[in-house]
Parts: sequence; C-alpha cells; structure tokens
Amino acid sequence: MSNKQRLSKLSWNSTMPMLDSFAPGYDRTSEGWVIFPRDTELRHRLFPFTDPAEHIAKANMLMVEELVNYVSEYGETIYDPFAGTGTILVGAPLGRKILMSELVDTFVQTIELNTIGIQQTYPDVKELISLIPGNAANILPIPGVCDHMIFCLHPGTRVLTKNLQWLCIGSLSAGDVLVGVDEFARPGEKLRKLRYSRILKTKPAKLESYKIFLTDGREIIASSNHAWLTARNHSQQWTETVDLRRGDKIKQLTSRTWETRISYDAGYLAGMLDREGSLEGFVEASQGSRTLHGYRVSFSQKEGLVFDNTWAAWMNLGCQGTVDKPNKQRIQKLRTTRLEDSLFVLGSIRPLRLLSNLDLNGVGLPMVDSHAEIKEIFYVGIQDSIGIETSTRTLIAEGLVSHNSPPYPMGLKKKGNMDKTSVDLGYSQATEYSEGVDNFTNMNPFIYHQKIEQFYKKCFESIKMGGTLTVIIKDKVEKGKRVMQADRTLRDCEKIGFKLIARNKWYARGGGYSAINRAAGLETVDDEDLITMRRP
Repeated sequence: MSNKQRLSKLSWNSTMPMLDSFAPGYDRTSEGWVIFPRDTELRHRLFPFTDPAEHIAKANMLMVEELVNYVSEYGETIYDPFAGTGTILVGAPLGRKILMSELVDTFVQTIELNTIGIQQTYPDVKELISLIPGNAANILPIPGVCDHMIFCLHPGTRVLTKNLQWLCIGSLSAGDVLVGVDEFARPGEKLRKLRYSRILKTKPAKLESYKIFLTDGREIIASSNHAWLTARNHSQQWTETVDLRRGDKIKQLTSRTWETRISYDAGYLAGMLDREGSLEGFVEASQGSRTLHGYRVSFSQKEGLVFDNTWAAWMNLGCQGTVDKPNKQRIQKLRTTRLEDSLFVLGSIRPLRLLSNLDLNGVGLPMVDSHAEIKEIFYVGIQDSIGIETSTRTLIAEGLVSHNSPPYPMGLKKKGNMDKTSVDLGYSQATEYSEGVDNFTNMNPFIYHQKIEQFYKKCFESIKMGGTLTVIIKDKVEKGKRVMQADRTLRDCEKIGFKLIARNKWYARGGGYSAINRAAGLETVDDEDLITMRRP
C-alpha cells in the first residue's frame, strides 16, 4: 500500500495511539513520542557551508526526513513556506520536488548556501529545488502547485504603542508612535515620566544577544549593549544587558501585556464603559508640585442587574479593580486602583470614548509593583535584530522600561529580490515584505491568530485535493501554565476544512530555546506535535 493510500484510510480520535507507521525505525518513549537523535552529523554533511548554530529553532533533520517519507510519494511537490535554514531540502535526495519561501534575508542566503551544499553530495537534485524569497502570506495561494506542505511556526517580542496595543518590534516603521519615558528626569523634576515617542528610523543588524528570564515568568531576548532602566544602590540607572545579573530589578510600566479581546463580554463591557464609564486622573502632591500618577477607569450604576452584569463581564475578562459600597442613592462604583490595571482595561477591552480621552504624556511611572526581578540571564549567540531610534530614545518592551539605541533580536523586514521561480509562477510582487501586517513573527498574539487563520485558508487553496498539510508546533509555558498551541492550530485548520489524519509527537527536549529555559530552572515542554491533515 502506498503512503497516500495508507493516509487516506487513517482516522483520528483522542484515544488513538501513536501511529507505528510514522518513523518505524526509531525508538519511542513510554508516552509513545518518537525519539530522534541529534542531527548534527547529517546537517554538517549535507550543509557544509553554514553554521548550524545561527538558527536556534531549526527542525530536526531526521524528523523532517521521516515526515517527507510519511506524507509524500516520489515526484510529488512539498512546499515549506517558512523554510528557515532549508531543512526541508532533505526531501530532494528522496526524489521530492522542494519549493521554499523565507522572509528573513539572512536565512534566504543560508538556504542558497545549503542548496549548494546538498548538491555536492547529490548533484542530481538541482532541478528539484526552488526558492521564493519573500513573505509566504503574500506568495500564497499557489493553486495546483503543492502536493503537500510542511512547516514550523515561531512568534516575536512586543512594544507598547500609543493606542495601547502590543506590536512586535519588526512590524514597526518610521512615524509610528510608541509609549516611552524620559531618558533622564527633566530639569526641576526628580522622576522620569511617560512620554509619547515617535519612531525616527529602524535598522536591521546581527548582534550578540542574551535571553533574560524574569521571576514572574516573562522572557525577552536583547542585544548585549541594549540598556534597561534598573534600580541599583537606591537610584535608577541605565544598565546594558551584558552587565545585568541575577537579582537585578528592571523598572516596569506594567507586569502584564494584553490582547484585544473579542467576545460577548468584551463587547458588553466596552459598551457600558463608553456609555456610563469615566477616566479619572489621580494626582500626588509633593514638595509644592503636583504629579499626575495615572488614571482610574470607573463605572457607576444603580444597584441591580446592569451593574451585576457589568461586574461579571469585568471579572470574566481578567480585569482588576474594586467595588465601592453603594451610596445613599444606591449607586455602586466599579473602578481600577492602579495605572497598570487601567491600561489593561483600556488596551484589551478598547472602549473608544475613554481611549480617545487618554493622554499618558507627563504621567509619572508607577511606584508600587514597579520593578521586575531577573531570575536568570543566558548568552544565546548572534541573533538577527531590529534597531529602532525614537524621539525620546526610550520605549516599553514587554512591559519593561527600555532604551532604544541598540537593535533588538527580532525578525527582519526587508525587500528581497525575485528569483526565477517566483517569476515562473507569476508572482512578481510576491517578495514585497509587508510593513508588519502579514509578518507572523512580528505580531501580537491576537493579530497573529487572526492572520494565521487567513494563512491556513491560503494553504488549503494551494494544496491539491488529497494532499496534506503538516504543521510542526510546540506548546509553550506561560506563567507556569501550558498553553495548548497545537490544539489551537488543529481547531483552526479543521474549521477551514482540513481533516486530521495523524497526530504524532516526538521527544523534542533538545531544542535551543528549551535548553536555555531548562538551564534557568524553568518548566519546559519536551514534546512537539506533528499534525498531519488532508485536504478532502
């Protein structure tokens, strides 16, 4: 029975055991996860001209080889829209036609070198390999070209914009307005205050970088000379990443980021806040001066069903606050007590009237819960980075008060040159890198999930009937809880029309990011899902 016939007969349910027909020559854990050895030797042999360490999240080459054999037949076309370093090239010696696209210019060059490398061992594969530099979201759909698609997904790091949205740094461009702070306290003032900060320019770079782990579970990668506002010796000072130590405290505007909430509760609460809510500034007087230290979001209503429903929606959405006792007129008041909580309500629920009245210019930085402590910090090598220069020379990165001068390690956004393949396919504009709208690695989680659903639809349109989509995806840990990213991916794809035919797992304990987290004593996810779905 051929691979395609075998797959067409498979079905899946939650009690179905791991399929022995996938990777039959490899051992498995007691949970049924496939154990693939490290691919270092094979990678060096096939890709002799590149350094395997330059991409920390490479797919295991042996695992990809087994997937190629599992889902496809000799002569069929496999497309990897997020090719990275080109691991999918292992399918070419197996007689598969390999089509790749890659957004990051650095990795496009890596793929080109790896293509040359694999041809040294297998000269006949040259005609089987095609590369389209550019954004896969703009390249797809390619109807009738792909028999199968195999790819991995990876996300990015966010900064706070003026309209209280968290956007990944690679999606920003000159003219965008962020929330920043005074680089130094202004004359006559003792404390730094919040300021709106306009992006003047952005610039890509490759820099030595570190990964910072905070005690509250947050993580961020930063270049070695990137500066943070830290509390040391009873004073605040800018400290470069390379000089940070365990136990250091970084000044923060907020300890949590947020997504725009789309639900009945969110719509109800936004409507009630716009109708009956208010935005109140709270001022602190000190030594003859008055400083605006933040805003309270409040909602007042008579006791009864309307107030109870509003309070219930508030709680369901994770908003923090307090309820005052009813006054003589039986009016109850619901309100936030901290600037952080007010920003969360405004940014995630987005009541338009209140948002339009918000002005953070000149607001003092929080004094309570105002620092994040470093648990561990590790060197992670050279990373692709985006440098941003802002009018205040500062910004808020993942809630932390940050200097803007050196680049951050993020996805690059550039314009690439078209190669012959993209012209042949009729996509002469396919390599126009987006300004961030379609760049998955540079999106906040809410926008990411919206865009990835659209991307899956394009995948569905591109794959031939009976062909397969395989997504390699790993759950993650946030604040001590496992986030089921693989389950979300499966639901999204099934909603579009894909049919699950196999869900395998492999023991992925040795990944680059997991190794860093494990060394820091943090919880890790040691299994990675290989979700294979068919287009009916």
